Amino acid sequence: MNPVRLNMVSTVITFRNESLPLEYFSPDYKCPRAGFTNQECNHDWNPKGTGLMWKDFPFGIVFYKNQTIIENIKQHYERYNKKPLSELTYPIAQVN
Repeated sequence: MNPVRLNMVSTVITFRNESLPLEYFSPDYKCPRAGFTNQECNHDWNPKGTGLMWKDFPFGIVFYKNQTIIENIKQHYERYNKKPLSELTYPIAQVN
């Protein structure tokens, strides 16, 4: 993401692409209390943990599972963003 335009992002909407295989995902840490204590972790209780939910982002992140909501968002984007991105004025809806 372009750091110059980062302040223009208010929310990132995410959804699960069912066509891509995902065997396991965990947004929590690999070890309990990681990031909150100096104790060393002797074993990973959550080996696939990414720690993503503990990272600080300067915008909101929303996850939608409901396919109807996802399709409505995509239709909204298509309806209001017909021009090339360079011709749109802020704020816009952008879907990648």
